[in-house]
Amino acid sequence: MLYKYLKNVLNTSKKNDYSKDFVLSRFFYLMKGKFSLPSAINQISVVSSVCVIAAFCSQSIFASGLLWDENDLSVWRDRSINGPYKTLGDSFDSLVPGEWNRIVSDKNAFMSNPTTEREPVLEIPDNGVYRGSQDMVAAAFYSLVQGDSTIANTVKAEILWHARASGTQVSPTQSIKTDQGNWWKASWLLRFLISADFIEDHFSASELAEVKGWLSDWAHAYESSVHEELNNVWPNRYNRDYTNPGFATTSAGYSVYAYQDSNGVMHNRIPASARYYNNRRSTIMQVVGLIAVWMEDATLMDRAKLYVEEWLQFSVFPDGSVGEYERNKLSGNIQQGMIYNAANLEACISIASALSRRGDHSLFEFSTRNGRWGTESVGSEPDKNLKMAVYAHMDLIEHERDWYFDRGSVIDDHRIDSTSETGSNVGYQWVGEIYFAPMGNRYWKDERIKRGYMRTATNSVAYSSKVGTAGPLGGPWGGHQAAFPSMLFMFADMENVGTGPVTPPVTPPVEPPVTDGLLSSTQWQNSSIELQSGQFSAEYDVVPNVSNMNGTTGLSFGNAATWDDLAVIIGFSEA
Repeated sequence: MLYKYLKNVLNTSKKNDYSKDFVLSRFFYLMKGKFSLPSAINQISVVSSVCVIAAFCSQSIFASGLLWDENDLSVWRDRSINGPYKTLGDSFDSLVPGEWNRIVSDKNAFMSNPTTEREPVLEIPDNGVYRGSQDMVAAAFYSLVQGDSTIANTVKAEILWHARASGTQVSPTQSIKTDQGNWWKASWLLRFLISADFIEDHFSASELAEVKGWLSDWAHAYESSVHEELNNVWPNRYNRDYTNPGFATTSAGYSVYAYQDSNGVMHNRIPASARYYNNRRSTIMQVVGLIAVWMEDATLMDRAKLYVEEWLQFSVFPDGSVGEYERNKLSGNIQQGMIYNAANLEACISIASALSRRGDHSLFEFSTRNGRWGTESVGSEPDKNLKMAVYAHMDLIEHERDWYFDRGSVIDDHRIDSTSETGSNVGYQWVGEIYFAPMGNRYWKDERIKRGYMRTATNSVAYSSKVGTAGPLGGPWGGHQAAFPSMLFMFADMENVGTGPVTPPVTPPVEPPVTDGLLSSTQWQNSSIELQSGQFSAEYDVVPNVSNMNGTTGLSFGNAATWDDLAVIIGFSEA
């Protein structure tokens, strides 16, 4: 990060007796053409003659995170001003809410009482749903996009409070049984990870080590617990050896079929091994995988990749149907299995995307014919991969495939298509494709997938007035686990960002100039402060009031009339 670079440069200048002017000149040279100007510089701290630049530099130059980089940040800043995904109706469907406006509202709710959703104790097993900290995610994202260090530090305080609370700790060897509600905690922890990723530069080295240690313990405990359960299916899975199944799947243990076609023919009887790879374990492995990438934990990264590979091998059939379809119910929700599979796809594709951002494309490129009890590809059946699974989902919501509930009839009310016409959720439509398709398509850049999630394909169905939620966590816009500020604002229509023509055009956000204080002009202006001695800190806001300006601020002893009168110079440059 730039802070570390500056620290090294300044330390080097002391050793070699370089002048302050050389260090500052070198810094501004590095900045040329390599940053997008934010709306404001929030804080400049001065200690003697050493310059430490906070929110402006660390979040605008060489910025990157788990699922984003400086190119994405430029687009997000543009969208926060110009849209799309800013206000209701400014995107591909009139029912997509104003995502940036919602983020701002959630940020405001968090800042009004940042401690209100603290969890002093994380219970094992869970006794309820962990809905909290969604507003914190929005606040962290807002601070990144707007370069607001005040909000970032408020978020940091909440993350550190939880990382330090005695009741939130876990042993990395703790057994955490999936089906005792423990996936809710994983969703909650994922919100803390995503928030920490957005504001990472605001942590000191020791603070960041605390947060990473806390999340690492949970990730190791969760992964070993999932392994303990899946070891019943594949005892030698860590070696990717599936020669001999475990006691849980020595026989097929078939239940229902995945679907029936338009002729009433049943397809793909679902074995016990396929049912092990469900949304609950995927939810847990999503947080394990993303923590692993954030921490660069090679062992955990491999374990997360292993889970995704196994899901494709043993829970996905060659036609793209999945073991989760067992959970479609006539008395409840015929779409339930498809809804849960959207969570599986989000987990798998978010892990693949985070790895890909670091140059490891192996999960996106992973393709297999392997399987067991009917999930293997035979003869002319295609290989299985993540993109194929996404295609199957898109084909269903667009009625390109006529698949029907296997225990029902071949009628529209029993069609598997993410829209409920019968049962307990009549009239609801689920838009689970936004959980995974925009994110994955940053890698694939596939027009068919883009038309699908933007509902512009020939047979696309517009959003209905009853958009299904992400379960008890609220609306679907933040993903299945409500761990992202907005799946559409962050990832939709971003296929070409950083690789070619940018959509939409990226321009730095421009806000109205500050009306109090000094307004820049072509003449030197001075504002006095109390005389200082020894070490001190100075804070002030600087807002560019025109595009492509050259402007300078700094501290001086007495009135400044030339550059030579200034120290700790901060400048805007049109270069």
